[in-house]
Amino acid sequence: TSEVVAPKLAELMHAHGIRRIELFIAIVNALSQDIQMQQLTSNDYLPDPSGYMSNGLNRALAFIDANLVESFNEGDLAEIVGISRSTFSRSF
Repeated sequence: TSEVVAPKLAELMHAHGIRRIELFIAIVNALSQDIQMQQLTSNDYLPDPSGYMSNGLNRALAFIDANLVESFNEGDLAEIVGISRSTFSRSF
């Protein structure tokens, strides 16, 4: 499976438009057909979302909530999070 998925994943990192979707679907398809797949967690595993609640994007969302009627842009939100504007944009 890795022989099929790795090149598609590498291409996906630089693809644009509909090609990104095509590659994503091809990767999911290859993974779903793997006859040697292994379960990575137990059936009883429940992730703890509190670990995600402190990430930078939540700081940006809190800022939006608190300043909804104020003027701000993507660069302002990226600065709050402490990342570049392009990195912030890719988060969505």
